[in-house]
Parts: sequence; C-alpha cells; structure tokens
Amino acid sequence: MAQLQDLEAAAIAKDQAISDIEASVAAKDQEILEANAATTQVTANLVHSQAQVLALLQVQRNLVQSLIAKPKGRVQMRTLHGLLGLRTYKCIQNTIHTMLDVQDLDPFTDFRLLDAEKMSEVVNVIRTEYPTILRFANSWPVYTMSRQYRRNFRKNGIRKGYLKSPTAGNKENQPPADGNDAGGNGGAVMA
Repeated sequence: MAQLQDLEAAAIAKDQAISDIEASVAAKDQEILEANAATTQVTANLVHSQAQVLALLQVQRNLVQSLIAKPKGRVQMRTLHGLLGLRTYKCIQNTIHTMLDVQDLDPFTDFRLLDAEKMSEVVNVIRTEYPTILRFANSWPVYTMSRQYRRNFRKNGIRKGYLKSPTAGNKENQPPADGNDAGGNGGAVMA
C-alpha cells in the first residue's frame, strides 16, 4: 500500500509539474503574442514614417522645381513688377534701399566683392518680411534690385557732384582741360 500511495503522490506531483509547465508555456506564449503585436505596431509606424518622408521629399522636389529661376542676361525691372506685383515690388525696393544705406557700403566697390555677411543680412531681412521672395531661386530679385540701386546711386551721385568718380583723379584717362597737351606747348607740333 505504501508503494501505491507513493505512486499516487508521484502522479499528483507529476500532474502538478505538468500544470506548472503548461502555465509557464501559456505565459510565455502570451509574452510572445504581445511582442509580436508590438513588433507589428513598430513596423507599421516605420512604414508610415517612411511614407511621410517620401511625401516630404516629393514636396521638396516640387518646390525646387517650381522655384522661379533667374532669367538669362540682364533682368528688366518691369519683369520683377510682373512677378512680384507693383505694391510688393515697391515695398521690397524701399526695404532694400534702407538696408543698403544702413550697411554703409562703398558705392564704388564691385557688387561681387561686397561683404557677404552684410548682404546676407539684407537678404534675410527681406525673406523674413516678404515671404513671396522665397518663390525665387536663391532670392535673385534681392540681388538684382540691390545691384540696380547701387548702380543708380553711384551714377546719380557722380552726376550731381556729391560722389567723385574713382577715375576723376586719374589724369591718364582724361583729356586736358584747356585743350593743351600734357607737354605744355599749347598743342603746337614741334619740328
């Protein structure tokens, strides 16, 4: 009888161990299902994020392609009037004039040699105040209008006399004032 009781106790212990193992397996199966669900969610989020990135890249490509490129050659100001609208053009023009006057740039310095930081400050102010300028590649209207203003300022200043031409002191490039040649002989030809 003792053996029978031992066998029954062993069978009960065996059944209990099997129940514990089955419970453990069920818990692990539940953890695996939760992990798979989380992996599926992460994968779905990744696919969604990739789709968003691709959509943003497409929008960026469309924006770059839709930017208004600078025409070849010299740009007529009436072209800018048409592209910007006269009121916006005048507002941008006044802001550029004010900014260039504040920057105190030498009117005789070649535009390409101007201080890049000062010009970038002008461009950034225009971009901030007038977002329509962002439609243009590299904000080329700002540079075009700045060049035009500097050219007009320089020519008007020389004509009215408050600026001196950089070649005014160079006697080699100017004819004699009284008709005499540089030798001082009154224009007479020496034999």
